[in-house]
Amino acid sequence: MPPEALPPGFVLTGGWRVLERLGVGGYGVVYRVEPVDSPGRYFALKLTRNTAEGRALRELTLLLDRAVHPNVVAVHACGRWPDLVTGHFYFVMDWVPGPPLHVWADQHNPSFRQLAETFRRVALALDTLHAGDVLHRDLKPEHILLRDTEGDPVLIDLGASAYTGAPTLTTGPLPPGTRHLRSPEAIRFHQRHWRHPDARYQSVATDDLYALGVCLYRAATGHYPFPPDWPADVLCAAITSQPPVAPSELNPRIPPELDAIILRLLEKLPEQRFQSGAELASTLAPNRFTSEAWATPLFGTDTPAPPRKPPSLARARVRDLETRLSRPVLLVVPAVLLLLAVGWLLHGWRQTTPRVTPQIDPLEGHKIARHANSHHSEAVTDSPRANPIPVTVAPVAPPLQDPTPVMKPPAPPAKPRAPSLARLSKVALACTGLACSSSTPYVQHRPIPPVAECPAGADETHERFGIEQGDQFEGSIGENFGTPFRNITVKEGYLMTNVHRKFKKLPAGAQLVTEIIFTNERVYGRIREMRVDGDVYPVCLVYYEFSDVGRQRLPGGDEEHAVIFNLLHVRVVERFREILGKDW
Repeated sequence: MPPEALPPGFVLTGGWRVLERLGVGGYGVVYRVEPVDSPGRYFALKLTRNTAEGRALRELTLLLDRAVHPNVVAVHACGRWPDLVTGHFYFVMDWVPGPPLHVWADQHNPSFRQLAETFRRVALALDTLHAGDVLHRDLKPEHILLRDTEGDPVLIDLGASAYTGAPTLTTGPLPPGTRHLRSPEAIRFHQRHWRHPDARYQSVATDDLYALGVCLYRAATGHYPFPPDWPADVLCAAITSQPPVAPSELNPRIPPELDAIILRLLEKLPEQRFQSGAELASTLAPNRFTSEAWATPLFGTDTPAPPRKPPSLARARVRDLETRLSRPVLLVVPAVLLLLAVGWLLHGWRQTTPRVTPQIDPLEGHKIARHANSHHSEAVTDSPRANPIPVTVAPVAPPLQDPTPVMKPPAPPAKPRAPSLARLSKVALACTGLACSSSTPYVQHRPIPPVAECPAGADETHERFGIEQGDQFEGSIGENFGTPFRNITVKEGYLMTNVHRKFKKLPAGAQLVTEIIFTNERVYGRIREMRVDGDVYPVCLVYYEFSDVGRQRLPGGDEEHAVIFNLLHVRVVERFREILGKDW
């Protein structure tokens, strides 16, 4: 029986009866369970989807040793199913019945004093984690659950957390996370190093505190500082350079002190933020909030006057880019790129800060859960270095739907004046150099990847397994998820390709760590590492199709996702370069 398909009533090894499935991702699946010998006591059981337990043990070690705190989810048991030695690894945690932070704020409409106390407790929990050299790295409203309506918070899902000595989760510049909660300095690092897979951003406490500021902004206003559904390049440009609208402009009920706290958490420079959870907690101390404004609920029964429109992102972006272009720069850009960049800007002017419905896109690295039932959930972007699951083909669970807010202040429409054509031309030239988050927009021309050398030792590996330049063999993505012969959706980054059947001395099931890169027409796979029976070997392989490098993109997908057929050919090369005249 597949781990993600256990029916209600099924009993796992160890005596845990399944009640319902709460969430599923590429790495694992979460169930609400009860002990067979103690029915009515509910827990959350996290079960790995394959028998490699690396990431699960990493999280379990963290929760048992370094993340022990009253406001952090606790672990109570662990085991394997169906076999005690070779089965799928699982561990059992607290089940928190309450809603996530933003739903609690919307549905229960607490006072600002209650909201401040909730965040004070979260800040103290973060401070304890940071003092133990632990960083959450994926703090978001969905990962702060409330035990009760009074606002007692519980931090969950530390699967992406970092601590000293922990195995590496990612093979790209940024750790797992969610784009609209990443700090400005993390995005700037990615913009500089997105084509360098060996570069690693070192997260620090102020990254978690920035994300906490985004969570507080969302709870207090009903909106994110910058809408998650903005195009990737526009969203990242806003996070790195655009001041957010003051929370009190979206919700005039917000006390001035809280307004200042939120804006300080969202400062662009880390040294200007709170430097520790303890510092933030002291600022949120209850004795500081004595005015009547702190006793009022977040959202009133009356409809507030429309706030002043948010500053135009496009206008601020124009000013920023014009500053950069004041230095002499020679650029030659095709006219089509100019028009596309203008289109993006016009799209940005039409965007304001709509009421957020945080739908979860499993291909975007979010979590999957139905928070009408529960909120324990699993990451669906995983690293082949930590757990060799082809995560980009995980089945999709129902998306989160944000309930109707309690008289949430609407974000006003913005009607900025269109700038001159000369100004748009400058912006278009500058925008073509933006690289943000996991990929650049699909509608933009995406260059073929540059020439690169094979890793040292690749020739010896090829000789060891009896393969040579020009050899081709079958590979597949997603062999753990049923028949491999189907279309799948992938995104730029790293995934695992499997040797589909034995070829010379290459065994079937050998795992190929593959870097996925898009152009507008094709999906390229570069393979520098192969894993066989726990051993790692350098290789030099590429995806290949119909006498050409890469795979043809199939209908569907968007700027960050591509659809391909997941049974493919892999070719041995001597360099990541010209094949049939194509530098790639």
